[in-house]
Formats: sequence, structure tokens, C-alpha cells
Amino acid sequence: MKYYKHIDGLRALAVIAVLFAHLDFPAFRGGYVGVDVFFVISGFLITNIIIKELEETKRFDFINFYTRRARRIMPALSFVLIISFILGVWLLDLAKFHIFGGSLVSTALSFSNVYFYKQASYFDILSQSNPLLHTWSLGVEEQFYIFWPVILLITFRFFREHLLKVLFLLFIISFINNIYDQDNYITALYYLVQYRAFEFLIGAFLIWILKIKIKDNYKKELLCALGILFILYPIFTYKQDTLFPSYNALLPCIGAALLIYAGEAKYLGFLFRNEITRFIGLISYSLYLVHWPLIVFIKTYNEDVGQLFELSLYVKIIIFFVSICVATFMYFFIEQPFRKNIPKNKEKQIFLLFRWLIVVIFFIVLGFSIYCNNGWAWRAKSPEVIETISDISNYNLENWGGADFKEDYIHIGKTTYPNIIIMGDSHAGMLDFGIIKEIAIPYDLTIFTVAHRNISTLLLPGVIRLYPKSQKSFDYLSKKSYSEAITALKKSKDSVLIYSTWLSGQLKMAGSIETHKSFNIDTLKIVDYNDYELFINALDKLRADMGKHKLILIGDFPGALNYKPLECISELKWFKFDKKCNSEDKASENMAAINVNGILKEYAKRYENVYFINPYEVFCEKGYCKNIDSKGKSFYSDSKYEESIMITNSHLSKIGSLYFAKHIRDQLIRIINEPIANNQ
Repeated sequence: MKYYKHIDGLRALAVIAVLFAHLDFPAFRGGYVGVDVFFVISGFLITNIIIKELEETKRFDFINFYTRRARRIMPALSFVLIISFILGVWLLDLAKFHIFGGSLVSTALSFSNVYFYKQASYFDILSQSNPLLHTWSLGVEEQFYIFWPVILLITFRFFREHLLKVLFLLFIISFINNIYDQDNYITALYYLVQYRAFEFLIGAFLIWILKIKIKDNYKKELLCALGILFILYPIFTYKQDTLFPSYNALLPCIGAALLIYAGEAKYLGFLFRNEITRFIGLISYSLYLVHWPLIVFIKTYNEDVGQLFELSLYVKIIIFFVSICVATFMYFFIEQPFRKNIPKNKEKQIFLLFRWLIVVIFFIVLGFSIYCNNGWAWRAKSPEVIETISDISNYNLENWGGADFKEDYIHIGKTTYPNIIIMGDSHAGMLDFGIIKEIAIPYDLTIFTVAHRNISTLLLPGVIRLYPKSQKSFDYLSKKSYSEAITALKKSKDSVLIYSTWLSGQLKMAGSIETHKSFNIDTLKIVDYNDYELFINALDKLRADMGKHKLILIGDFPGALNYKPLECISELKWFKFDKKCNSEDKASENMAAINVNGILKEYAKRYENVYFINPYEVFCEKGYCKNIDSKGKSFYSDSKYEESIMITNSHLSKIGSLYFAKHIRDQLIRIINEPIANNQ
């Protein structure tokens, strides 16, 4: 095959963009488009190899193809996997190492993109703590290597005259799929090969486009300049929340195609053909493999010794140069020796593939051992605590107070109609476990719940959480769920409604459901009752819709400000530094919650049949709020603390839900049994 010098230079641009983006240099936030440049290059080179062989031999040697792919991919990847495993045993806490085990298996099987798609968003903190997160792109490429030769072989044999039309049809299907699913499946768009296929196909089309020769160097320079512009613009302007890939991927992909096409331009093309740029391109595979684990492990070490999970500018510069040095070593002493002397004998090729299969099986067994044993619990400070947890990475879900319940009737007591309706967001759902165990079962009560777990909103008339990406879903589900709760309430004149939601956070994001105009209620700063007028009006509408039914308002919970349940039970025995596992916090730290609780208390005072239950009276004493019970078990299943607005989004664990329900049981039963006041 013809060697295109400028393609190595293009690889250099792509990998440096990715490296700078991962090092969190603000100007390079869109550097992740470098991966898309790699996809275009792969689409061009691999399709070129396959088409040339089909045209020359009318057949395709799959064994030879996969032997070469294995020699190209596996040596450097295996090295990085081994080093990542060794460092992971030392540095990754149980939850992170558990996820690492799963990613080790999926990387070995070439499906890490699917694994990470199932796990979390690309920018989620748990994903960001995984040293193998970047292998998702290898998964996409390797799946391309698996399916693409088969597709081209079938098309070449049966539809040869329509080969370009078939490729164009596949391009359209993949691209339209992006547009169709971009509102609801954004994570799938990022990770899955069917949504990335159009990028490879842009590279594939170059095989035919390159047959159109450009003799005028001026035109080459112009196309080269456009290519550079099309890549640099997204690198410097795209952000983490930019819709991607979808139509936004077209710009860097077309830019890459233009540079491949016109990279032989005399002047601008030299930027990609010079020795320095080409060298970076030659080591780009190893550089891509090694840079992310370096970043993650250094950040993780910082966190393990009680510092922030971040890098200083000085450390970023060191990582940059160390990454290049390690990649250079890998290129000369790992990549190149394995890429030389590829056997032409079929039996030797099969034997080589078999040896690499043994390596793959080794990583699969090792990964399963880590994953199935909760990240090797023997490494924890308190391994006995881990024994009761089936999946530590899902600790927050398994131990959440609403984990075992769905919306609708969650317990049937002596009546066919609900005695208690629980309405709100996930902070209402977290009450389910305790309400059932401590109140519903002992008093034989029927409980109906409408508490959104996945789509968090206020569930009040005329009010919605403003979330432009899914506003239609929020609006529809909010109206529907509110209607269901009121309908269930009116099945009996004796039913009561418990309303619980994360008000300190929700009100900051609240607005009109009709106009989607923000209420601008800053719960951290606003303390005056009258300044909550728009929210109070919504409560008034709720009371009007309820008629003569009792309304019980559950206030905001203190939350675990300085206690992170998952991290605290996952701590490693050889790190002795404090990781914010405080058993209690100052009550005054979460002023946003205190402010909204004051408003709810005042509202309940002003109206009959309205009651307020303050969680601070349950969890706090003498100015301090407890995060764990007397046995050291967490009251919360998760913790999210946003210092800039001083709010916490901690959900009660099953232990916390039980504790809360037990302490409000007598008060709640007394409210239920009180006669209804007639003066509304």
C-alpha cells in the first residue's frame, strides 16, 4: 500500500487534541474530536486494504487480516492492561476497582464501548476514575474490523456495480440514526458503533475521491486550510455538553477527509509531513493508550492521600512529557518488534492468533475475578462490611430507600383504597422502605406512591423543573404523575398526601410549566416567606385540588455533606488519610435546606389540614446532624455536594429510611387519625 506521510501527521494532531482535552486544558475542551479523526483515518486505510485485496484476488484472507490487526493492537494494549492492573490494585478503591474489573473483561473482548455505555455517562465521575475508559474507542474500531470486511465482501460479490451506493446508504442510515436518537439516547450516540459508522464511511469514500487528481497546488493548499480549520474549530469551541456525535461530528470528520485528500500540499501539507509531526503520529497509538491511565492514576493517588481529584498545571506538563517518553518506549520496544516478521504461513498465523487468544482469556479471567469479588474486598479497611453488598459499584442503588419499589401501590393493607399517597421526586421514593416496614405493615395501611426516580421534578401544578434537553418529557410526566396522585387521593375522603422533594435544589431549577420561565428562587440566599410567592402559589393550587384532605410536607434532609458512603466503605487499608468520612456534620452547613424548611413550616402554620415534618429534628441534635447510626451504617446511600450553592442531594439509604420512619411514626399516625378541619 502507498504510504501517506501526512496521515501520520494527522494522527499527531488527533492524539495531541485528545491528550490536551483529557488534561483539562480549557482551550482544548473539544479535543475529544481527535477520536473522530482517528475513525476517519481507519475508515480510509482499512477499506483501502480490503478493496485492493478484493479487486486483485476476488477474495479476502480473513486470517491474514486479523493476524495483522492482532499484531497491531494487542502488544501495546496488553502492556497497558498489565500496568493498569498493577497500579489499580494499589490505588483504586473497591468500587472503582470493581468497575475496572468489568472494563478489563470488556476491553479484552473488544466491547468496552458497550460496557461503558451501560455503566454511565462519559463525563460521569465514576467513569472518569476508570483508567480504561479511553478503550471505548478501541472497542468501536475493533467492532468495525469485525463487521466491515464481511459487509464489503458480500457487497463486492453480489452488488459490485452498486458498491458506492451501498456505502452511501449505510452512511445515511448511520447519520439519520444519530439525528433520530439524539434527544433520548445521547450516551448511546457517543459509545455505540452503529452511531459512529458514518465517520468511518467518510474515510472509506476517500478511496474513490482520491482518484480525482488535483494538479493545482493552490487548490490543495485551500483544501488543506479548510481541513485544518474544520478540525481546529471544534477542538477550541466544542464542550462536554455539545451534542455529539450527531451532526456536530461532520465538521472534524470532513476536516480529516480534506487533510487526507490534500495533505500533499506543498506548504500547509508540510505541517503534517515533517519529521517531528510524523514521529508523534507514529507513536500515536501508544500515546493514546498510555496517557489516560497516567492521568487517572495520578488523580486517584491525590484523592487517596486526601487531596482533590485533579491536576495542577505543573503536573499536567509532566504527564504530557512522560506520556510521550513512555509511548516512545512502547513504540520501539513493544509495537515494532511484534509488527515485524508477520508470518505468511497460514498455520503459523493461526498459531499466533491462538497465542493472543490465551492472552485475552487471561485478562477475562482476571477481570471476572475482580468484578465478582467487589474489587477484591480484602484490600478494604473493613472487608466485613463489604460481605453484605452484592455489587459495590451499585451501592447507591441497592441501598437506596426506594430500591425495592416501583410507582403505584407499594403495599396493600386492609383497604382497597390508599391510606397514604406519597408524591414527589426521588426524595419521596427514598421514604418507601421505612414507611412500609415501620408504618404500613404494623398498622395495615395501603400505600400508593408517585415518586419519580429517573426524571426528577417537583410534581406541583403549574411548576416544572427546567431541563431543556428533556423538557417535553419532564412536562408530560409531571402532569401525568400529578394527576395520578390526585386521582388516587380522592378514592377516599380519609386519605392523606405526603409531599417530599429535594426543594433546596429543585426550586433553583424551577419555572412555569406553561412558559418555562425561571422562578429565580435561590434557596441559599432567599429566606423571606414572601419571596417564595410562586412556589407558595403552587402549594395553594395543590391544596385546592386536594379538597379536604390532609397535606403532610416533609422538609429537606440535612444530607451527608462530609460523608461519602461509597468512598468511605471502599477505602483501602494502606491509605490512612481522611477522605471526608465524618460521622456527623454541622447542621448550619446546609443553609439552603434550612431556608426551605423554614418556608414549609410557616406555610403549615397558616393553613388547616397542612402539617410539616422536619427531618432535622430526627437526624440532628445540639447543632450537629448524624451521617451514620450507632453501628456505623450510613443513613445515606449517596452524596452530591455542590459547594458553590451549598446544596446536597443525598438520598436516604434503607437504614436511613427506617430510622426516619421510626422516629416520625407516632406523629404520622396521629395526623392520620385527627379529624379533618372544616374551615379551609
